[in-house]
Amino acid sequence: MNRRILFLVDHKHRDLPSLTLIGCHLERIGFEPRWVAVGTEAEVVAEFDPTFIVLPKPIYNYERLLRWKMERRRLVIIETEGNPQDLAYELRIRVPPDLYLFWNDAMADLYRPQLESAGTTTAVVGFGRSDFLHPRLDAVFPSREALLSGYGLDPSRRTLTVATSSQDAHFSQERVRDKRRRRSRSFARTAEYLDIVANMRQLRDTTVELVRGVVNRYPDLNVALKPHPHENTVFWADFIQELDRPNVTLIVGEPINHLLRVSDLHLAYNVCTTTVEALLAGVPVVELHTERSASLYGERHLALPTYQIRNVDTLAAVLEAEVAGEPARLHQSAANVAKLHDYVRTCFHAFDGRRCEAYARVFADWAGSLGVPGGGWSYLGRHPRQGLLYAGVRGMAVVRRAARSRQRELIAKVNAPRPDEDRSVRRINGVVVDEEFGLFDNRMKPGDEQVWIDRYRRAGLLDAVETTPDPTGA
Repeated sequence: MNRRILFLVDHKHRDLPSLTLIGCHLERIGFEPRWVAVGTEAEVVAEFDPTFIVLPKPIYNYERLLRWKMERRRLVIIETEGNPQDLAYELRIRVPPDLYLFWNDAMADLYRPQLESAGTTTAVVGFGRSDFLHPRLDAVFPSREALLSGYGLDPSRRTLTVATSSQDAHFSQERVRDKRRRRSRSFARTAEYLDIVANMRQLRDTTVELVRGVVNRYPDLNVALKPHPHENTVFWADFIQELDRPNVTLIVGEPINHLLRVSDLHLAYNVCTTTVEALLAGVPVVELHTERSASLYGERHLALPTYQIRNVDTLAAVLEAEVAGEPARLHQSAANVAKLHDYVRTCFHAFDGRRCEAYARVFADWAGSLGVPGGGWSYLGRHPRQGLLYAGVRGMAVVRRAARSRQRELIAKVNAPRPDEDRSVRRINGVVVDEEFGLFDNRMKPGDEQVWIDRYRRAGLLDAVETTPDPTGA
């Protein structure tokens, strides 16, 4: 059994840094890592022939998951989003992975009975991306002054940062219908998707009002807005261009850590992960809620931010307290610090700057305990219903591939443009972006991981193997 491990990367600016660091730790103890964008891995799997494939969640292309099982590859889940804040949330795990690494005990307890009965090994390791908010990794990122100067903002001024997470608010009705159908197949329990979309649209529209009010009332305050990694950046680029203020900028194509390093006050949406990230970075947080928030999300998640607001008037009071004069530093009160520590312990397991190292060690210990390769026909023998589904899915895949091949032949004969070349595009910060989807440089390309490897090497993180008595931090 080879020691090759392939990481499937969802969004490169959010997920690649931690997956690269995990891979670097594994490489130092004898594994051979490689990284590829989710959905583009077919050729890499065939050429690299990994024993281990790491996915960001257990829901993926059904045919591929079963085919990899048949090829005796080991499936590993390192979650991209492992702390669901929804009141109702449970995925349908149709193909159990071989190893599932959770952020917290609550999610592990939810899935462990069905996973372990299917032979899955489980462990709670924590929030890998939290390492980049810890002082141990401070040298990985540019300074506040360098970042603000690069954005064209005055480093001597205070900065309000805004992280939107209204990605589905920009969907057409057709895309909303399609995603609603997909969610019904993927979730055993979830909130009504149309309510989620309505909430996102209200948050987006309120943010437009908030930012307009802020720039008019506080002309000397920097405002830096970063859309969610999967959000339409065209909408926000147009909005900021319309404002036409030198102290307001759009941040895209960068990790959230850059945004938080320049922040004096962070504005997030209800239960957004950037709330706890900002608090761990030492930044006070004002969170935007709606009347739907309490019906969609858990109370303890909604209660985490330093301030809660719903409109421009309530934001003005927060700005006066935190950035207009001497900062109130309410987030540093004993009660709020204790609340954050309890939240991290319960939802993120640990905050020690060593979660990526822990992921590598837990994975290596598990891989070292394996015997003969799993999967193959014996897997379908133990799961006959999946065997029947696999045959059907494989047949449909063959038909689809044949149809796509025939389409390419016809296009070539008439010398017509490919369908995706006819789509409207925009250029944002020098990058061509599809106008409808608006995703900014979200797919990793071969070699993107080297940028992070170089950062880690310059920061001295790869100079020597580090050890901890308990890699899980438990």
